[in-house]
Amino acid sequence: PQEVIKQQIETVIEDIMPDVVKLGLLNDVETIRTVGDCLRKYHPPYVVYDPVMLSSEGIRHMMKENIDIIRKELLPFVSLIIINCQEAELLCEMSIDTIEDMRTAAKMFIRNNNIPVLIKSGDRYENELYDVLRTPADEEWVYKSEMIYTRNSHGASCTFSSAIATYIALGHDVPEAVSKAREFVRHAIQHGDDVFIGHGKGPVCQTFDPKKMKFVRS
Repeated sequence: PQEVIKQQIETVIEDIMPDVVKLGLLNDVETIRTVGDCLRKYHPPYVVYDPVMLSSEGIRHMMKENIDIIRKELLPFVSLIIINCQEAELLCEMSIDTIEDMRTAAKMFIRNNNIPVLIKSGDRYENELYDVLRTPADEEWVYKSEMIYTRNSHGASCTFSSAIATYIALGHDVPEAVSKAREFVRHAIQHGDDVFIGHGKGPVCQTFDPKKMKFVRS
């Protein structure tokens, strides 16, 4: 129920305003509007949005008609959006076959929405992973690393966007937060490679290097 979602958000924000809010999959109109209303009411300092519209395998998690509602209700409050190539193709209405296409899509997205965007290649390019970060100020960073082949990659994308939000909250600027998040996910995949849980694709190991909590007095 929407009232429950609203109360959960309000309870957290009115107790401790988070330095960074991370949004994930919101796939129905009412929930999108409820979250949008809360963003409009509280204006958190920084919002990272990983919409999970389409998986890297092309599985659709969101109805196409919801995109216009997202543009209206959520994007005005988003500080950084993180999308894969499939989502970039959908939002920018273009095909992405090369790294240059990713760069072009990032420029196009910013021209249409005026917010920083990070486009992920996922496993689109053999043996290599690319991420393209671009800002409305025409700043661009292209990240590259070798692919890790493993059956245990479930949750890597959501872990990546959460790690970016966490590093931003810790005081890193966005390009550095992306770099550190890439390294974190890489280690999470490597440490989870030999773990076998159930059938099919297993999870990454997010707890490979737990840190003690930091207590900050306001």
